[in-house]
Amino acid sequence: MGAITPQFPLPLPPWAKWGLRALPFVWGVAEALLEHAGTVQSNGDMQWRRAVVSWTRGASSGTPEDNAVCTFDIANVTGSAIDSSWTTQDYDTCNGHIGTFVTGLSQLQSPSYQCVSVDWYRMQFANPMTPQRRFTPSGPPENHAPIANVLGLAAGDALPGQVAFVVTERTAIPRHWGRFYLPGLTELAVGPTGRWTSSTVDTIVTLASTMYAGLAGAEFFPVVASTQADNVLAGSLLGVSNVKADDIPDIIRRRRYDVSTHTKQLP
Repeated sequence: MGAITPQFPLPLPPWAKWGLRALPFVWGVAEALLEHAGTVQSNGDMQWRRAVVSWTRGASSGTPEDNAVCTFDIANVTGSAIDSSWTTQDYDTCNGHIGTFVTGLSQLQSPSYQCVSVDWYRMQFANPMTPQRRFTPSGPPENHAPIANVLGLAAGDALPGQVAFVVTERTAIPRHWGRFYLPGLTELAVGPTGRWTSSTVDTIVTLASTMYAGLAGAEFFPVVASTQADNVLAGSLLGVSNVKADDIPDIIRRRRYDVSTHTKQLP
């Protein structure tokens, strides 16, 4: 396998340092798989946490919908190694940075959206790993943190529930990037051609970058969970090198409203 020369921004963001240290391990796994066809590398003892952030929807119209959620995968890194143990203080530290992020995001969200909680789930690659079962079942959340009074503050009408702002989590390995999808933005976040305004893009990317830098400063690193390399099953955590977003809205079909407030039918 040839040398990998990804184009990183300079200076590197703080959270990229662990990702760069992890690269030799990741590529070592990939090379071993390519040399030994049929072998599955699961890294079954590796554990991290998935934060599920929830927003209620429809409060202002009186028609509650299911919650909109987005997720962040976080590895607790101690002394350059993944630490599978998490304490209450660890969760509290991470919840503080996520809370700051969603508070900043609320400036762009409709008052019909309210961030209410962060639930943390234990994540682990399945061992053995199969195409149908790549992760061990998480079970109930290991930590639940209510977030009070983070209500959307933006003027203007809410965009349709399916419209989401997407943030890409880039790693050093092409086609192994992550994404998270943010709900609840209003019409004022969109320009006349249906694209996100430049200020919307810049604000959200800055908020995400600040959150990840704060987490990394406390040794909690954003990661992307990869389950295959070159069409061979392989469980690896890839450190996020930087975050980016563009002005193109995305569509999340599962966020389509379930409750109609007006229906008309003609013969």
